[in-house]
Amino acid sequence: MYNRFAEMRRRYLREHRDGIYTGMLLTDKLDDHLKEIGDTAQEMFDQLVEQMKKQYVKKAQRILPYGNPRKKTKFLGQALGVKDVQGGTSNVQ
Repeated sequence: MYNRFAEMRRRYLREHRDGIYTGMLLTDKLDDHLKEIGDTAQEMFDQLVEQMKKQYVKKAQRILPYGNPRKKTKFLGQALGVKDVQGGTSNVQ
């Protein structure tokens, strides 16, 4: 099953590079190509999201240096989309 990045690549090849798409389809290389593209793009996307989370936490900690630590943790958890915020710590995944 393809992820969204593989599907976008398939659509791009189909609409803009029809010869390459047809050639890969006929030689049974299309599925392997789409899997590789999808996996690589998903890994890059996941790394980018983690980097953005870390940057956001650092920025929020600079903006909110004072106050109740539980409120800050709850705020950071909500901002990052973390549902389980307990005892002053957030479970960022």
